[in-house]
Amino acid sequence: GGFKGPAHGPAVVDSVAKALKANDDSPCVLVGNIIASGPEREHYIFKDSTGQIVIELDDDLFAGRTVTPENKVRLYGEVDTKTSRPSEVDVEWFEVL
Repeated sequence: GGFKGPAHGPAVVDSVAKALKANDDSPCVLVGNIIASGPEREHYIFKDSTGQIVIELDDDLFAGRTVTPENKVRLYGEVDTKTSRPSEVDVEWFEVL
């Protein structure tokens, strides 16, 4: 439940290309596919039509669901930037489309 509509505040990042250039903590909603396990535990490679990015997705967010590279997903989270590595997306929740 709750409000579903336009957000007031900073623009929502809506593509991998934009996420890779966005400021730290920028809100994002990305639609695409989780295509592989990532470099660390609970990290995955996410791809949309604009590119690929590492996402951090806690195991408990799967909530018993199995997701394959063929499943399209919508991720809700925020950009996490560090000077020592490329930007990532910290996923707060996701849905399988």
